[in-house]
Amino acid sequence: MTAPSPTDKIVDLSARTGAARGEANPMLATIRTRALKRLAGLASDVLEKADDTLFDFVQRADGTVSNQDYFDAMRELRKQRPLIEQRYVEHLAAAFSALERRNPLEVDLERSLSESRELSLVSEEQLEEQLGTSMIATALSRLLGPMLSQLNYRMGIVAGVDELDEKSNPIAPPHIAYAFRHAMQPCEISIRIKVLLFKLYEREMARGLGTFYNETNRALVEAGIASEIKPAYARTPQMARTPSRPRDDSPARADEMSAESGLSGHGTPPPGNYGGGSGYNTVTMDAPPPGSRYVRVPETAAEQSIFTSLHELLSGYRRVQAQTMGMPMPESGMTQEPGVAAAPQMSVDEVLSVLSLFQNEMPTGLQEAVSDPSRSITQHLKQELQKGAARLGLNPESRMTPADEDSIDLVGMLFDVLLDERDFNASSRQTIGRLIVPFIKVAMLDRRMFLQKTHPARRLLNSLAEACEGNAGEAPQERELLSRVEVTIDRLVAEFNEDIAIFETLEQEFREFIEQHRRRVALAERRTAEAQRGKERLEHARATSLEDLRAVLERHSGMPAVIEAFLRRYWTHHLTLCALRDEGGDSGKYIEAVAVGEDLASLSGLDNVGDRSVRLDALRPRIEPILLSAGCTGSAAEDVLNSLRHALGHEDQAVPAAPEAEVEAVTALERNAPPVEAIPEPVAEPEEEEVGPALDFDEADAERVRKLQVGAWIQFTEENGTTVPAKLSWVSPISNRMLFVNRRGLRYCVASPEELAAMMRAGRLNIRQTDAAFEHAMSQVLGKLRSGGQGAMQ
Repeated sequence: MTAPSPTDKIVDLSARTGAARGEANPMLATIRTRALKRLAGLASDVLEKADDTLFDFVQRADGTVSNQDYFDAMRELRKQRPLIEQRYVEHLAAAFSALERRNPLEVDLERSLSESRELSLVSEEQLEEQLGTSMIATALSRLLGPMLSQLNYRMGIVAGVDELDEKSNPIAPPHIAYAFRHAMQPCEISIRIKVLLFKLYEREMARGLGTFYNETNRALVEAGIASEIKPAYARTPQMARTPSRPRDDSPARADEMSAESGLSGHGTPPPGNYGGGSGYNTVTMDAPPPGSRYVRVPETAAEQSIFTSLHELLSGYRRVQAQTMGMPMPESGMTQEPGVAAAPQMSVDEVLSVLSLFQNEMPTGLQEAVSDPSRSITQHLKQELQKGAARLGLNPESRMTPADEDSIDLVGMLFDVLLDERDFNASSRQTIGRLIVPFIKVAMLDRRMFLQKTHPARRLLNSLAEACEGNAGEAPQERELLSRVEVTIDRLVAEFNEDIAIFETLEQEFREFIEQHRRRVALAERRTAEAQRGKERLEHARATSLEDLRAVLERHSGMPAVIEAFLRRYWTHHLTLCALRDEGGDSGKYIEAVAVGEDLASLSGLDNVGDRSVRLDALRPRIEPILLSAGCTGSAAEDVLNSLRHALGHEDQAVPAAPEAEVEAVTALERNAPPVEAIPEPVAEPEEEEVGPALDFDEADAERVRKLQVGAWIQFTEENGTTVPAKLSWVSPISNRMLFVNRRGLRYCVASPEELAAMMRAGRLNIRQTDAAFEHAMSQVLGKLRSGGQGAMQ
């Protein structure tokens, strides 16, 4: 990247200064005019083609959607088209207006897809629309990612904002996706057909958006906005295909990984020509140089600095391992003893040729290492590579270059961690293990896989691991998912010929399939959370009613057994229902129900039989709803009231009634009481409770658990050593207990923060910083390397 000229700096400075004074920037106004015209035109084209597309679907309807639904959708689109186009432009105009005020309008499609702490339920149709919108934005972002970073940066300069990302850039995919969903809201169209329209919109925007982005980016460069950065251009349908290996001339994404891993710190210069995301087929790349069958992806100075730090950590770790095992210090192509001729180095062609021997079928030793967690995949990899080199007749003294050895070690250690910490069954371990050789090849050709979260190989591995983890194939859908994983990996090992674009293709195909699985899991998770919420509300309602019963019994001791039985069986049942219906014990109905029990219990304290009888008759209209809530009506209700009247009609309440008569009255009362399973346990006299062992936990750990957000993942370790991932699905507003679900959305654990903190101290629980398999495993590898490197220096 060349340094900016003085003229470039003056243009950038004037653009920022004008925006800072609140002046309307002519360039931003020009972009707004072009965008509203071009994007509205593209959306209009989509609506134009939608009519023909829907008619085509009528011709080949498969029965899942009726012909009438298609015709209704065609008629609705024609009728609502002016409003659709108006609402589409209105959203984009509002986004530009907010940007001109230097208060960008942010669209966060992911937030609407996530569960809130209060468990807000989303209808099936809303969920489909949200998923459709998110998939449009994701697909367009991956297709046009390399250019978007430059557009965001340059438009941020023009608008005078410190940072402009895709969520706040009016012409970026999130806004373009949301504008279409917003525009379609007035249309009364079935969700099945609306999803088809979303897919049509995505396809048409993918064809036309690249040209508009090219024109906008070129206009900004020609206006002197960050012109020192070599512009990236999206591939349009008219552009010829070129080699698809990525190039990234900027350290921005490397800095992101550097900050996460703590390897080193670098400044962040303006974005350059990114090759991340889905850029493997969308930007023009340099042709491979002659003389080699394979070409490594170029790296920036910042990226090379990070890999230098990684090499130092790996070297230190190898030394520690050699000392521990009593082996000689390891040598590489970079470290040779003085006076000894340097050993020949294996070229990248030779190493990849050896690896190709193992791609379709792993050696037996490597398969055994994958199956046995106690064996090191890294060590077996190197042993099998030496055997493979001998099979090809290569010089037995040849050594790999330090970079290739680092790549092999990193991939081996990554899969060691991945297979050990993820809940894979034996079959899934072998299936995922088949990815080792292809990933070593990717690491050798494009080491930025370790730096870029959006790298297609990382995304594919994350999706495949998600599909396999905790999946025992018990349900047909789970078996189908495992079968799709095997098909995907079969294609990868059969078709991967060192062109990384295959990862992008397979990831997109598999993502469309796993989205269905995720939706099923999301539905199961919501049902699980709702069931837990209902259970906790019931427990809380029962506890509240029992507490009120205890208070009444304490204030009116010595009441007739019939009245006490009525309070225990009918009244507490009614209190529980009132508490459930009114979300607690503070409503008017619940307070009135408590008052009825208090008044009934107080009758036994009156001396005059007549007063007791009159007061009971006055209470009858208030007692009948209590009996009705227990299903006690008609003659059964009369029997209960007669039992109460007989108990209160006894002249001297201090003298117990005849035992036979009292038993008969209680039996008659309980004959029509609520079912036993719906009756709270009787309240016994308080006794000294046995105090169990106090929880042994660190308050700092408990506080970390309390701060977990819904959607966070933790990892439980069971008594047999099996690790089980679990997702925080719901936090009780009543008890603060936390519900965790497994990969299938089913309940795994409900516990308090203190109980979870005690598990952390016992080594049975870990909080995952991320659920993505690659990122989590890489974080563990880096931690292992740091500890090993420090040991080497001591």
